[in-house]
Amino acid sequence: MSRTLLPEQSIVSETVNTEVGDTFWVQRLAEPVETAGPVIVGTSSPTDHRWNFVTVTAHPAAE
Repeated sequence: MSRTLLPEQSIVSETVNTEVGDTFWVQRLAEPVETAGPVIVGTSSPTDHRWNFVTVTAHPAAE
């Protein structure tokens, strides 16, 4: 089942494994975060599925 993301987020890729009924997806914020502070990342539907969540922060390369 497809995800409905929170505002200002987009799907990078999504794969459904029909053999076990799992969906795997990668999502991102629409814009880079310019200042430090909390960021909310998530989905608004479906609401009846359990899921695990991992976040990754990519920092610009040092010059």
